[in-house]
Amino acid sequence: MSKLILALCILVPSLAVSQQVSVKVGGVQVIDGALPLEEMGNGVPFWAKEGGVKLLLAVSGNLNLVSLDDDKSNVSITDDTGIDLLKPVAGKRTFGRGPFEMGQGKSKDGKLMIVGVRAPRSPSAGCAALAVKGTLALEVATGKKLLTAETEIKQGAKPFQGVIFSITKVEAGKNFQGEAVVTVGVSMKGEVAGGYAGLRFLAPGGKPIKATQRSSMTMGRTARTIEYELASNPGKCTLELATWQGSKTLQVPFDLKVATGF
Repeated sequence: MSKLILALCILVPSLAVSQQVSVKVGGVQVIDGALPLEEMGNGVPFWAKEGGVKLLLAVSGNLNLVSLDDDKSNVSITDDTGIDLLKPVAGKRTFGRGPFEMGQGKSKDGKLMIVGVRAPRSPSAGCAALAVKGTLALEVATGKKLLTAETEIKQGAKPFQGVIFSITKVEAGKNFQGEAVVTVGVSMKGEVAGGYAGLRFLAPGGKPIKATQRSSMTMGRTARTIEYELASNPGKCTLELATWQGSKTLQVPFDLKVATGF
């Protein structure tokens, strides 16, 4: 009888890939491709209908991890019988262009990045381990540059001299929890969009104002829009804009063995 197999576990680190950056597997999810999930309607999560394998690669280092260039990165995933799990499956729908997921999760200090990888095929029955190999093209930076400006939080404000940055939206409303909030949208273009490393709202005295990022959209490295959610409009405050400095691209190879647990 077929069954749905889900496994999430912390796994073995890679071999030494660099003194600056290392890669390990942070989790693996395996779904039995023999299940007729497409026929089961909306009761099955959309991500499960893909079947196959999903991996989380945990990338860490002593440099600031900025982004992954997935066009210049590569990965192979095979089971212990030699089956290529990245080989397309005829007639099977996929979400996204793969094998790398769009976007990466990053820790607040910039030292940890999570890279998602998906494969359309499931391992052979009785498979004990997967071989995951490849190279990540990672943009890293040696530091940050901070720009600060006092401004009133209002639509149309352009607080930073010499930087294409503006406040495009200030809108009161309610969040999903029904709480009163103010949404503040910002837009930036040019070098500041490509090197964006963060934005903080600071009260008088420098105390950070809680601002939760709700959405972010980029157009390559030339334009970026972000929306933040604040409890209220702070009126006049200081904006602190951070941009990455000393950026370069590292080619980080990895060679991992992933225990599937079944």
